[in-house]
Amino acid sequence: MVVAARELIGSLRWRGGTDLDPAAGWQVSASTRWGHRNDFARWIRGESPEPDEGGTMNCVEAVLLAAYRADVVSRDWLTLIHAEAADAASAAHARLAGGPSEALAAYTTAITRRLYSGPVTPYKGTTGVVPAGHLVFFGDAIEHIALSLGVHDIHGHQLVLSLWAAPDRFPSGPIDQAVTYGVMQETTVEELAGALAPATVISYAAPAWRAGRRFLDQVRGAA
Repeated sequence: MVVAARELIGSLRWRGGTDLDPAAGWQVSASTRWGHRNDFARWIRGESPEPDEGGTMNCVEAVLLAAYRADVVSRDWLTLIHAEAADAASAAHARLAGGPSEALAAYTTAITRRLYSGPVTPYKGTTGVVPAGHLVFFGDAIEHIALSLGVHDIHGHQLVLSLWAAPDRFPSGPIDQAVTYGVMQETTVEELAGALAPATVISYAAPAWRAGRRFLDQVRGAA
């Protein structure tokens, strides 16, 4: 998983956050909030082929693409968890008679629940290393998610792989939604935290696929 994610360093594109498409059964939107096509979403929706190294997607989708390329999850499983999340969003919208924010919160919760197995551990900085391949959550998954590399840098900060326009973005300088993009980059939990609200809760957990295909089959059967 880590090897597959490392092969994407400098590749992929983050071009704005993610919304849902109520006209398509509350599936993930085929476009980002900045108006660019979301290649991962279109792939999951069955509208486009698998994204290549220049594909646009969000941070969660980048982790899932790396898992798929590492052959630890299948496309069927990816399609399943996104369909399940869309159903949760639709149900939340109907139940709460709310707007897109309630549906998105339900979608995010459903996806996040399928990403990890075992306990969620609060991140405590330099007191310990987050195991390689574990998922690092910033707030909930819709705020940000990164993949641990299992080591600290020379400053004692946790190294991770992350798709986002922070800490580095291209071109550098002020954000212009028409041209600014982020790539899969090696950074640290601390650098990412610096780009988020100070009160953002950080935690980590083992990914669902670490438990093996049997665990994923059980998830599929339960669905």
